[in-house]
Amino acid sequence: MGEGESGDYSREAYEQAEQEGRAAEVKKAGIIEANWDEALKLNKKYDELWEQKEQAEQNAVDFRREKLGMAEEKEAGEEEKKEPTLEEWATVYTEMQGVDVAKILEAFQSLYSEMTGDERRELTMPVYCKEGVTAAEAWEIIRKENPAQQSFSPDEIVPRQDKKAFVVFARFSQEADGNSLGENAKSAEDWEQTGNKFMSPKTAMIAREAFRRLTGKQMDLKCSTMDPCSRNRIRMVPYLTFFTHSVGLRDTEPDHCSPRLGVRRIVYKELES
Repeated sequence: MGEGESGDYSREAYEQAEQEGRAAEVKKAGIIEANWDEALKLNKKYDELWEQKEQAEQNAVDFRREKLGMAEEKEAGEEEKKEPTLEEWATVYTEMQGVDVAKILEAFQSLYSEMTGDERRELTMPVYCKEGVTAAEAWEIIRKENPAQQSFSPDEIVPRQDKKAFVVFARFSQEADGNSLGENAKSAEDWEQTGNKFMSPKTAMIAREAFRRLTGKQMDLKCSTMDPCSRNRIRMVPYLTFFTHSVGLRDTEPDHCSPRLGVRRIVYKELES
């Protein structure tokens, strides 16, 4: 086959193919960027609508209290409910992770003895994670029980939490404690400046499943738990949503503030092997 004929491997054909390939890459990058911008716009709109819903609910509560003299509505039996005991928490983590109850209780008591009086009063929910568990494995525990959606892989979260065993105490609450430090809506950058420790995504996943087993409820039905000290591969802040029918692993910009994005402040202790 002579030079220049159809199907040959001339320099001109090679350069043309290379140019077309570069053009395709540019087009692909433009599509990705456009989709990402659109996703950010939708996320912002979602936040705005959620905040309007929260404000409407609060206005209804204020009206009932101030105009009608009615107390805020509570779920049936709410006042009689008690927090689970350490033994009950330890039993659940034994079922989830196959670690002896006595070993888990010892870990709880070890950290508890080091906590201040204020920490003991405020942070009453223990979380136990055995050695070797990854964030991806913790995510799979959640996915087994719920339809799940994710914007990125949990293995991409940095810094990676050590695979050593650890124990945590956090506030026992269905919703993220966004106002635990006096403000309801801070950006991740602002939360980082407080110098406190917060629940990592892996810890939140494990805690969420234990909470569900003990209370029969899902965590974060109204708010979402973010980890202000973590980032994913594109430097966005991971956060977990858990609505009635699905769980989500998503991300947001570090300077983004929203009343529906909260944190779970913790005390943390790594355990010896």
